[in-house]
Amino acid sequence: MKKTSIILPLFLLIVGCSKSDVEKANSLLQSYPVDFGTATRLDSIYDYQESFEYRIKAVVLRNDADSILKDRVAALSDMKANGMVDDMNRTAEQTKNTVVEMIETAFEFDKQADFISFQKQAKNEKPIFLGYKYISKNDSCSYVVYFDKGLSKILCVEKD
Repeated sequence: MKKTSIILPLFLLIVGCSKSDVEKANSLLQSYPVDFGTATRLDSIYDYQESFEYRIKAVVLRNDADSILKDRVAALSDMKANGMVDDMNRTAEQTKNTVVEMIETAFEFDKQADFISFQKQAKNEKPIFLGYKYISKNDSCSYVVYFDKGLSKILCVEKD
């Protein structure tokens, strides 16, 4: 009886203090620089480990390409305003080549992910639980936020 009276409150303390999955996700969302709103539900991600890794790489690469493009557009505007036309043209060409290469690589990652999924389905392998996703919609666009299965980090954010 004495053991039970010690163990039960300890158990209740541990269970009572642990956050729900949605609460964990919302904590991570609040730490991100974009306002995704408040998650009310999460969708489970079932996929094959290898294909999921390629999908995440593709999203990250597309995001990086988008960031590079935004940064360079601002730099190009400054060059134009300062009459640096030759530098502007050279930078624009380099930016185009870099971004096109990144987008093509992301497309190849997507194709590789699809191929792996196809192969595994053909072998009757079952997808496994790999994490969660949350879809955030606002007036101008929607985002898909991917979380690891422990809800300890955001893997990537995909803008639709």
